Amino acid sequence: MRIGLAMEYLRGCVQIVPEEEGMELQRLCPAMMKFCRSSEHREIRARCPSGVRIVLRTDSPVLRLPFRFGPAARPLFEFGVFLDGKTIPVSAENSLLELHLDGRFHTVEILPPHLVECFFGELELADGARIEPLPKPEKKFLFLGDSIMQGMTVASPAQVYADRLARTQNADYYNLSVGGMTAFRKLGAFAAEYVWDTLFLCFGVNDFNSGRPVPEFSGEMAGILDAVKGRGGIVLISPIHQPGRNAVNGNGDSFQAFRDAVRSLAESRPGVRFIDGTKLLPHDTVWFVDGIHPNDAGEDLLFQNLQKELL
Repeated sequence: MRIGLAMEYLRGCVQIVPEEEGMELQRLCPAMMKFCRSSEHREIRARCPSGVRIVLRTDSPVLRLPFRFGPAARPLFEFGVFLDGKTIPVSAENSLLELHLDGRFHTVEILPPHLVECFFGELELADGARIEPLPKPEKKFLFLGDSIMQGMTVASPAQVYADRLARTQNADYYNLSVGGMTAFRKLGAFAAEYVWDTLFLCFGVNDFNSGRPVPEFSGEMAGILDAVKGRGGIVLISPIHQPGRNAVNGNGDSFQAFRDAVRSLAESRPGVRFIDGTKLLPHDTVWFVDGIHPNDAGEDLLFQNLQKELL
């Protein structure tokens, strides 16, 4: 029995786009997707299904999902799969994800690889099997940031701190983070198209590394905050450490000046909570892949420390 992927089985996804390679599950609203097409590298990262989940209940003893990969932001192709809320090992070979179950009703949640473009065929279930959608959690999170919040560079989408944070707090969520992104005020307008209770916002790494002046960065961040004012709570996170990198950029601005600008924006706005990113990971390359992006151990520590800061 074959069933096409439908929005009732999807979370973190705004639309299903039919492509020649299969069905693309897009997380960004059309306006933001259009904005990200200005750069090939940015578009690849924007089309990665970071934070998209396929969620359903079924009594089928077998579940298959054909897939194809497109261009990758990083060559990481692991699926994350939860069975009744617990991660399970899966087989995803020869362009087919295959799960073998016991024929009783189970909740299945599939997280596609988060750093590669993915295209899907129809779900394949046993003939006569039952399938049903699940109600979404009432609590809603929105994540808006750069590659670190998108999940670079961890192996599995189930390791990404945004997913783990939402999961532990039983929240539905969208992840609008795009690798290489800098702060632009229009990102606030894109975020305002979504329904959320809490926005987690973090920019500054790419702004600093590209030599952007601090006042320009601060102005764009202020524009984002102004666009989402009154829509929900905001957690504003300053950039984490980037060990082994220069502390001053080509424009003569220190990395700390960008963090200070983020703190000032939070302190001047009611309803905005500031999180000091330097408290989330130590200034030590052991926690990083390349001095910027956390490795698997670093991502886990970042998640644990963010949880503590939010208490």
